[in-house]
Amino acid sequence: MMPFDDPEPEIPRSMAPGWMITFADLLSLLLTFFVLVFATTTVEQKDWQRVVQPISAYLTGRTIAAPNVAAPVPAAPAKLDLTYVSTLLDRLVADAPALAGSRVSREEHRVVLTLRPGGVWIGGATPPLADLARLLSGLDNRVEIFVHGGIDASPHAAAVADWRRALSQAMALAAELNRLGYARPLGASGTADLPGGPQAVQIEIEISDVVAEAHHGAP
Repeated sequence: MMPFDDPEPEIPRSMAPGWMITFADLLSLLLTFFVLVFATTTVEQKDWQRVVQPISAYLTGRTIAAPNVAAPVPAAPAKLDLTYVSTLLDRLVADAPALAGSRVSREEHRVVLTLRPGGVWIGGATPPLADLARLLSGLDNRVEIFVHGGIDASPHAAAVADWRRALSQAMALAAELNRLGYARPLGASGTADLPGGPQAVQIEIEISDVVAEAHHGAP
């Protein structure tokens, strides 16, 4: 018989108890949490210097002076609040006789001033839109003019004539506001979508929550 070699004795391995794995995970999560908290907070300069100065003095033997950092100049807040704009327009419509009968409506991203139907808004000894131009000049909002014109139902009417008439009225109104002192660009657009013929006109002045562009030319 061939002698059988004895197998090598198996060396038992030391295994960590299960609670240590859970404890290590907990410490890792706590460390990640505090790193995240520190990364999303702003450290005051005086608090930072109170911590850094003793360490730097101990390690280098000298004190490190804090750099002179100029405080940032706060930007002027833009007058874009539509609630503020809507309140001003409501007060203007109530106080200005020339705008009596106009309507102010508030939407999600804009305030719309619908001028009184049948009003004469351009020219005259006392321009009816002078107070409105002064109010709009104090805002940073973008202003656009929309004119809804009437559809000429006569059989010989040109289809594009209604649109051109509404657009020319919008451009004339924009020019009037610029003449009265509103120095920023004004968007002007027109469409023919009202019944009642060429005499039907609805004028809307839209003030949105977008900053108006600077004017680069003469009004």
